[in-house]
Amino acid sequence: QKRNQSFKFSAQMSDITSTPVKAPAGRTSLTPALRAMRTESNPDRKPDFSYLSNISGGLFWDHEHSDDLDRYRLLTDECLKFGSSDSACFYADKACTLSRYEAEDIVRIAKCYAAKGSHLRAVNILEKFKLIKLENLEISVMATRSLIQAGKKEECLRILEKILGHGEASAENIINLAKKKNHASINPLSMLCCTYGKIFAENDNRVKSAVWLKAALMIDYKLVEAYELLISWHLLSSNEMIKFLEALPFTKNEKGLKELYKSKLGIDFAGSKIKESSFEYINSCGLGESLDVLSSKAKYFYSIYEDKKALSICKNILKRDSLVDEILPLYSVCLMQTGEKAQLFSSAHTLAEEQPDSPLALFCLGCYCMLIKRHEHAWKLFHKAAQQDPSQIYFWIGMGNAAAIQDDSDRAVGAY
Repeated sequence: QKRNQSFKFSAQMSDITSTPVKAPAGRTSLTPALRAMRTESNPDRKPDFSYLSNISGGLFWDHEHSDDLDRYRLLTDECLKFGSSDSACFYADKACTLSRYEAEDIVRIAKCYAAKGSHLRAVNILEKFKLIKLENLEISVMATRSLIQAGKKEECLRILEKILGHGEASAENIINLAKKKNHASINPLSMLCCTYGKIFAENDNRVKSAVWLKAALMIDYKLVEAYELLISWHLLSSNEMIKFLEALPFTKNEKGLKELYKSKLGIDFAGSKIKESSFEYINSCGLGESLDVLSSKAKYFYSIYEDKKALSICKNILKRDSLVDEILPLYSVCLMQTGEKAQLFSSAHTLAEEQPDSPLALFCLGCYCMLIKRHEHAWKLFHKAAQQDPSQIYFWIGMGNAAAIQDDSDRAVGAY
């Protein structure tokens, strides 16, 4: 019975392969292919699968789809440019399929994932294809920034240790390596060092943070982020900061940039004469009204107790851009110092609505409570703000002042 069934099946297959089948529009007839697969007459002949590439929407892609690949790449880039991350992911996936996951397309789809907010997915695909390494600096920068966005600082630290090493000796080696490679724009190696230093600062490892932030600036002094972190975290003493700034390799044509850096130094780093001379030079360059220069001027006037001038500049900044978070703590303090109760209440109420429970909103409310003499409530608000963002010096000073005015010296000294 089994033999008879086998003969019947063979006869049916013979009838199928010998019967011409009219192919649908756009498709190639499968009959020649099935005939080619019959190897009884020629046992050494291998099956021919070339017909699959001619089937519309076939299983295998070939060089004929290079135009499609270029189109999908262009569509991905356009969607990323205009912020349509979902569409970008769709087209990037098609480009990866057509190119069989070339490195260029892997990086492109990782950018799409990051733009969409899927940061861990972006890092996963880069790690899967072993693209995160010292030779691929731009890719490594994207991977580390994605991990920071995803809140995976320890994982980011592991990757940076693998790429950059650790300790001062490793930092020196990285600086020497960077000298061999010229970059027209910001050096991505500098960005990696900056991320490294930022993580150490947030982990309260101030020594290593200073080492890697200084390395970032020695590699590329144009990376303002690293410079601002050095200042805001007070990682160097006044003399060390001035000496380090003078050691940075500014060119003769970049005196304006050097003066902009000097203007960011607090009065404890640079005296009044240095600050004023920097502001004069910056004004002569036509940059005196830029937002960050105005912010530096406001901080300078506040530090020499000219609260009204500082407040006037703060108002000018917020009139141009009402969401400049960097100036809001100083603005709140100036309103409190000048006794503008109504304006301070309005600002605190607006911040509480727009950013509920944010450190800035809590600080602004604390300043209002100080003004209306509710000092204990103010201390609680400042304390809560400092717990959320320990890097803001205004929050700690607010705590100290609120405690001191209640004759609570222990809490005041602790905060200061």
